[in-house]
Amino acid sequence: MDFGKIADAGDNGGNGGKRQATENLPATTDTPSQDLPKKKLVNSAPKYVPIAKLIELRKKGLTHKEIGKIVGITRENVTRRLCDVDIPGIETFKRNRADVFAYHQEKLLNSITQADIKKAPMRDKIVSAGILYDKERLERDLSTANVVSIVADLEALRQAQNDT
Repeated sequence: MDFGKIADAGDNGGNGGKRQATENLPATTDTPSQDLPKKKLVNSAPKYVPIAKLIELRKKGLTHKEIGKIVGITRENVTRRLCDVDIPGIETFKRNRADVFAYHQEKLLNSITQADIKKAPMRDKIVSAGILYDKERLERDLSTANVVSIVADLEALRQAQNDT
């Protein structure tokens, strides 16, 4: 078994898939695995940098190269990780989330046919009806939580009036 002089850090190595040199390790075939020398990476980068951290730094206007220096990964790795992230698009989505969800909800509900409903197991039909009932009550401000909250507020107001 030849351990060689290079170790592939792969995607999780935080170095954009570049190979890194390791210490020279002996070739052996008869040594039990627990007795094998451990590979040591030279100048290894952080194993994982959360995408949220990269987005946070990008929102601050930093370049991919600057972000890479801060978090300890290559510019190429930052670019690869952020290539699918549309930061202005995310902000637009967050501002219009309810409308986006309503649009997709309408598409989904309109795609359900009578045949789909007939094929659905009884349990799914009952659960779906219950969820739709709860959502209807929320939309009409009739949910139980709203009532409990209003009652609690009224009680607090009564108590405040009695204390004065």
